[in-house]
Amino acid sequence: MSDDIKELLKDLILLNSIIAAETLQITENTSKIARKSMEIPKQCQISHDKLRNQIINILKKHVKDQAKILEEHILTH
Repeated sequence: MSDDIKELLKDLILLNSIIAAETLQITENTSKIARKSMEIPKQCQISHDKLRNQIINILKKHVKDQAKILEEHILTH
Protein backbone atom coordinates (compact mmCIF):
# COMPACT_ATOMS: atom_id res chain seq x y z
CA MET A 1 0.00 0.00 0.00
CA SER A 2 1.37 3.41 -0.89
CA ASP A 3 2.38 5.95 1.74
CA ASP A 4 -0.25 8.36 0.43
CA ILE A 5 -3.01 5.81 1.00
CA LYS A 6 -1.69 5.03 4.49
CA GLU A 7 -1.70 8.72 5.40
CA LEU A 8 -5.19 9.14 3.99
CA LEU A 9 -6.46 6.21 6.07
CA LYS A 10 -4.86 7.64 9.21
CA ASP A 11 -6.53 10.97 8.52
CA LEU A 12 -9.89 9.25 8.06
CA ILE A 13 -9.47 7.32 11.31
CA LEU A 14 -8.71 10.55 13.12
CA LEU A 15 -11.65 12.42 11.58
CA ASN A 16 -14.06 9.57 12.30
CA SER A 17 -12.82 9.40 15.88
CA ILE A 18 -13.49 13.10 16.34
CA ILE A 19 -16.97 12.71 14.85
CA ALA A 20 -17.71 9.73 17.09
CA ALA A 21 -16.56 11.51 20.24
CA GLU A 22 -18.49 14.66 19.48
CA THR A 23 -21.61 12.69 18.55
CA LEU A 24 -21.52 11.06 21.98
CA GLN A 25 -21.29 14.47 23.58
CA ILE A 26 -24.15 15.86 21.50
CA THR A 27 -26.27 12.84 22.46
CA GLU A 28 -25.57 13.39 26.14
CA ASN A 29 -26.30 17.12 25.91
CA THR A 30 -29.53 16.52 24.01
CA SER A 31 -30.60 13.93 26.56
CA LYS A 32 -29.96 16.39 29.40
CA ILE A 33 -32.05 19.04 27.65
CA ALA A 34 -34.89 16.62 26.87
CA ARG A 35 -35.01 15.32 30.44
CA LYS A 36 -34.42 18.77 31.95
CA SER A 37 -31.73 17.27 34.13
CA MET A 38 -27.96 17.57 34.26
CA GLU A 39 -27.70 13.90 35.19
CA ILE A 40 -26.98 11.26 32.59
CA PRO A 41 -28.53 7.85 33.30
CA LYS A 42 -25.90 5.60 34.88
CA GLN A 43 -26.17 2.90 32.18
CA CYS A 44 -25.71 5.49 29.43
CA GLN A 45 -22.68 6.94 31.18
CA ILE A 46 -21.12 3.48 31.50
CA SER A 47 -21.77 2.71 27.82
CA HIS A 48 -20.50 6.09 26.65
CA ASP A 49 -17.33 5.75 28.71
CA LYS A 50 -16.67 2.35 27.13
CA LEU A 51 -17.20 3.84 23.67
CA ARG A 52 -14.87 6.74 24.46
CA ASN A 53 -12.20 4.28 25.56
CA GLN A 54 -12.65 2.31 22.34
CA ILE A 55 -12.19 5.50 20.33
CA ILE A 56 -9.00 6.28 22.21
CA ASN A 57 -7.67 2.74 21.77
CA ILE A 58 -8.29 2.82 18.03
CA LEU A 59 -6.42 6.11 17.79
CA LYS A 60 -3.52 4.81 19.85
CA LYS A 61 -3.31 1.78 17.59
CA HIS A 62 -3.44 3.57 14.25
CA VAL A 63 -2.69 7.27 14.78
CA LYS A 64 -0.42 7.38 17.80
CA ASP A 65 0.87 10.90 17.22
CA GLN A 66 -2.67 12.34 17.29
CA ALA A 67 -4.16 10.14 20.00
CA LYS A 68 -3.06 12.25 22.97
CA ILE A 69 -4.79 15.41 21.74
CA LEU A 70 -8.16 13.75 21.27
CA GLU A 71 -7.76 11.65 24.42
CA GLU A 72 -7.33 14.80 26.51
CA HIS A 73 -10.34 16.37 24.83
CA ILE A 74 -12.56 13.31 25.23
CA LEU A 75 -11.68 12.89 28.90
CA THR A 76 -12.67 16.47 29.67
CA HIS A 77 -16.23 15.96 28.40
